[in-house]
Amino acid sequence: MKLINQVLIDYKLNVQLIENTDLTKMKNIKVGIDLSMQTMKELRKLTQLQNSFPTQEDEIHFFKNIKPFVLGRLKFFGELQKFELKWPKADVKSQKKYIRSSIKTLDHFRIDNLLFWHYIKNKETRNDSLYFLRNNYQVGIGGDMSQFIVDPEFYTSYDILKARFVAADLLAKHYKRLQLKLSNKGSPVNSDLTLNKNQTWNGSKTDLVELIHALHAAGA
Repeated sequence: MKLINQVLIDYKLNVQLIENTDLTKMKNIKVGIDLSMQTMKELRKLTQLQNSFPTQEDEIHFFKNIKPFVLGRLKFFGELQKFELKWPKADVKSQKKYIRSSIKTLDHFRIDNLLFWHYIKNKETRNDSLYFLRNNYQVGIGGDMSQFIVDPEFYTSYDILKARFVAADLLAKHYKRLQLKLSNKGSPVNSDLTLNKNQTWNGSKTDLVELIHALHAAGA
């Protein structure tokens, strides 16, 4: 667990710097995705080491707290990327409507997983051995069995769902900050993709091609 804890410490320091940047900018979101993906790869390798979890409590702690902290942020940055790609540019009304729709989606997700959401929010522990131990895999509401089948050594019944709650909390805070910004500004908020005729592309040709492909895939 010592190596795992060190990876987590390093990640927390670096991801905090990213979270403090302007997350309406695609380049900052991409840095967050890259960091989170690399950290997930490191954690996966460490869990494959012999005696990576000396006790069941260590294994539960990893899959209940450590992995969802990182995976949740990977999902958060991924959702932000999609959010920015579809960000409306026309007017404040369209932007406010888009944010309200995004918040509504988060509310539906919580309602659909209300029992587990209360379990996590109330810091309950009675079912931890069922939810967060690999040899006790349970198929339940919100569970993602496909990942467990592909990689059973790195997944439990509910660590992915816990990560989705982490992402949902971060997204809710981001959306509320945007709402406040729109209310104070009174005019459309330009995202990283809202370009005018006086702006120029300073990135590489490869980055531009990737961006165009992403826009096309999003139907934008």
